[in-house]
Parts: sequence; C-alpha cells; structure tokens
Amino acid sequence: MSSLKTRTRKNKDDELNKVVYTPTRPQYDIITATSKVNLFLAGQGSGKTECAGIISGRLISINPNIHGFIGANTYTQLSDSTLFRIRQVWKEIFKWTEWSKYNRNGDYVVDIIPPAHFNTLGHNYDTYHGKICFKSGTVVYKGSLDNYKAHDGKEFAWALLDETKDTKEIAVKEVILGRLREKGLWVKDGVVYTDWNKAKKAKAKPWNPLFIFTSPAKVPWINEWFNMENYIKEIKEKIYSETEYFKKDFGNKSIVIS
Repeated sequence: MSSLKTRTRKNKDDELNKVVYTPTRPQYDIITATSKVNLFLAGQGSGKTECAGIISGRLISINPNIHGFIGANTYTQLSDSTLFRIRQVWKEIFKWTEWSKYNRNGDYVVDIIPPAHFNTLGHNYDTYHGKICFKSGTVVYKGSLDNYKAHDGKEFAWALLDETKDTKEIAVKEVILGRLREKGLWVKDGVVYTDWNKAKKAKAKPWNPLFIFTSPAKVPWINEWFNMENYIKEIKEKIYSETEYFKKDFGNKSIVIS
C-alpha cells in the first residue's frame, strides 16, 4: 500500500516509496491522479516529462512484478526526448543508473540481456529489444506509436504516452488501452495497493492507469474523449493565468491543463 508524498518517507510496506521533488500544483495533481485515464496538457517547460519520470519511477518501485509501457509518437521522439529526460529524472530522484561493464552497480539495462545478478524470473523473451529491465525484475516496454500494431499481444499494468497530439486515435484507444489489463495495482480513495489481500480488505478497485502528456494542439479525438468542448470557457479563463489552471475529474478520467 502506498500514497505519493513529495518528500522522502519510509513505509514498512514500501521501502522504495521515496520521492524527493517539489512539484508545481498542476504537476502534483497529475502525479497523484488515480483515474483510469489521466491527461496533462501543458506547454513547453511545464515539466511534463519530469512528471512522467516520477510516475514511472514510482510505479516501477512499488510493484516489481508488473510490466509498464512508455511510448511516444515516433522512435526518435521516444529515444531523444521522452526517455532521455525520464532517465535523467530516474537518476536525479530515484538514484537509478544504467548498468554497464563500467557501472556494475547500475539498476537497469536497455535493449540487452540483463546481467546474471538481475532478477529474471518470469522472463521468457526471445529478444530483449524494446525493453528496459531492472535488477528488481521489472520490465518496462518501450515503443513508438507510429507503428502501434507492433504492440499487439503485450500485456502491461500501466502506460505513459508522450506528445499524444501527434498520435492516431486507434493507437491509443484500441491498442494501448486494450493492453492495459495486467493485475497488480488497486486503488481506493487515492491510495494505491499492490497487495491483493490488503486491496480486498480495503475494497479497492483494479487500477490500470494510462497517463497522457502532450503540448496544446487542436486534436479532435482528444478534445472529444475528454469532453473539453463542455469546458471551453473555463479552460480559456484559466490557461493564461499565472496562478490558476484547469483541473477536472469526471467518470474514469482526470484532466490537468496548465
């Protein structure tokens, strides 16, 4: 069981639940969001990818037995921008580094067979290409969404998508959402559980979150999916403010626009 804090904390159920970061109010709202689908729509320099790094780091920490997915519209965008910054956040906040023969104390490897001391129980892969493997045993799939059909057949518990304004609707709604079905996370009143017995006792519901990070753009399918047409006036009143921002929770979705 865990609940996000923005300062270092110890929890007997979750020793890896340690985040040292002071977010802005919009960032905090998306970092702590526990809806099924969560959208952070914000401009350049708003810390979207920092949030993605914190969210992914936390989910990797709290349950090493589940899989995640990190995607962007193109492979170049994923490699040179999204994962570049996420890995910086992992290093800065979680103190995770990439393992290599020059860094034997590293915490993860990318696209290669994990070293012998990594936990690979449950791994049954013909290739490790397109995977980030942690010594705890966690596997995070990575991929571009311009080739979204390549992700059919995968199964994961959570997903982070970057710059989704450039992504096709079918890639998100039919492929990624369809892959979000691995068990291992439950949520109740903002508290995330990773132990089934505790989740059952608390009457928590299964949680397979999708986090979407993108810069402002007129994308009809995103606007329609998040019912933004219903909030045009309120959005316009707040997005240009230096002190206010738009936040809305409805159904199984959360929106933060800053």
